Amino acid sequence: MYFCLLPKLHELNSDFLNVSDTLGCPRPCDYIAYHPTVSLSYFPSHVAEQELQRVGYVRNGTDMRSDFLELLFHFEEVIMYETKHVEVYTAKNLMGTIGGNMGFFLGASVLSICEILNVLLALCIVCAKRLSRKISGL
Repeated sequence: MYFCLLPKLHELNSDFLNVSDTLGCPRPCDYIAYHPTVSLSYFPSHVAEQELQRVGYVRNGTDMRSDFLELLFHFEEVIMYETKHVEVYTAKNLMGTIGGNMGFFLGASVLSICEILNVLLALCIVCAKRLSRKISGL
């Protein structure tokens, strides 16, 4: 039983972790991973087997080993690992950053355009004054 169970457990654990990669699914936002361990021992022990035979509960140990099963579940560690995938940059933060940068760069370009228009207007005024002097001087 142990030789059949261990490869299946390993296959199950490896398939669970790689299922999102093979199917193209996004990773889950959070999941809890348990790492089970398998151990094997004979049940019942020789002392318990002899006592149960003495009481008359069972005829021999082979019947008991084929009829009874003892399952003990325990965790390898008492620490539970919980993995969460959290957005580092939310849509709200992204829009705020883009808006701030656009405002900064567009604000600089609007100021530059205003200054260029101011210089062009000043040149037009100077040219108009010169032209009016030439016309009045004729």
